[in-house]
Amino acid sequence: MDEKNTIWHKLQNIPREILYILLIISMIIPLLYPLGLPLPISAQTKSLYDSLNTLKEEDVILQFVDWGAGSISIHQPGCVAVTYQAISYGAKFVYLSTNTEGPLMYERMVTEDLQSIFDKYGYEYGEDYVFLGYVAGAETALAAIASNIRTAYSDDYYGTPIDDIPLMQNVRNYADYDMIVTYTMGSPESFVRQFNTQYGVVTHVHCGEMMTPNLLPFWASGQITGLLNGAFGAAELEVLIKRPGNAVKLTDVYSFSNILVFVFLAMGNIGFILTRKER
Repeated sequence: MDEKNTIWHKLQNIPREILYILLIISMIIPLLYPLGLPLPISAQTKSLYDSLNTLKEEDVILQFVDWGAGSISIHQPGCVAVTYQAISYGAKFVYLSTNTEGPLMYERMVTEDLQSIFDKYGYEYGEDYVFLGYVAGAETALAAIASNIRTAYSDDYYGTPIDDIPLMQNVRNYADYDMIVTYTMGSPESFVRQFNTQYGVVTHVHCGEMMTPNLLPFWASGQITGLLNGAFGAAELEVLIKRPGNAVKLTDVYSFSNILVFVFLAMGNIGFILTRKER
C-alpha cells in the first residue's frame, strides 16, 4: 500500500478549502444556536455586577458611549447589559460621548436593543434617560462634565435645552453622579483622573482586551470599581444578569472555532508523528 494513501498522511494534507469551510461552519452554528459553553466569571466583572446591585431608585449613571464601528460587537452588548441590570433598580441614565462616532453608536443601540428595554420598564426620554450627544475637548471636556455639566452641554442631542429636560433638573456635577461607565477601545485613564481621583465617583470601564492588563492596577487600587474585559467581560455580565445576548454568542464563536483549530493541529501533528514511525 502506498504510504501516501494512509490515513496518517491524509491527516497532514487535508485541503485548505475544507478547513476553511469547517471553520466558517463552526462560527455560524453558535450564532444561530448559542451553545452556552462554560464561561468563568472574572473578579473584575463580578465587581461591576456587585456595584450595579447597590443602585437605588432615582440614582443617576453617566454612560459614555465612546466606542466606534470597529468595536460594536464588544461594547454595545456591554452597555445593554449594564443598562438592563441598572434599570431593574430604577436608576436613571445620562448617555453622552467624547467620540465623534458616539451619536451613531447610541442611536444604533437604542434601535436594536435599548428601546425594547425602555418600553418594558416604562422609561420615557427626558424623564428617565437622556442623550446629550458628542462633546469635543477630550480630558478638558471630562473635567467640565465633572465640575459642571452645563459648561459642556447647553442642549441635548436633539436640541432641547438641558434646563427644559426633567431628568437634568437635579443633575449638575460629580455630586449628582452615582457612578459612571465608559466604553472605549482607548485609554480611560482620563476618566479615572477626572471622576474618581478628583471626586471619588464610582468609575467602571469596559475596554478592549489589549487595554485590560494596563488597567488592572487601577482596579486593584479601587480607582476603577468594575472592569469588563472586551467581549468576554460583556459575556460574563450577560451570564450574571441571566440575560445571554450577543456577547455570549460571540464568545461561543471564539471558543468553538478555537476548539476546531486545536483539533486540526492535533490531527496534523499525530499524522506527522505516526508517518515518521512508519518510515
